[in-house]
Amino acid sequence: MILDKKVVLFDISQSVLVDHPLSTELLERDVRNLNRFFKKQGVKTPNTQESIRWIQDG
Repeated sequence: MILDKKVVLFDISQSVLVDHPLSTELLERDVRNLNRFFKKQGVKTPNTQESIRWIQDG
């Protein structure tokens, strides 16, 4: 999806509730995987913790 000329991704295939005991670990894993993929494509990505803060702050 493109919003305001920026790509927006939805990754819900393995979603869990925020109170799930592994939710933080799973989110970190998914963010690392997404960042790794896009870095290989030459896209500048924020570090994992910056991405997680952005996601959690909504």
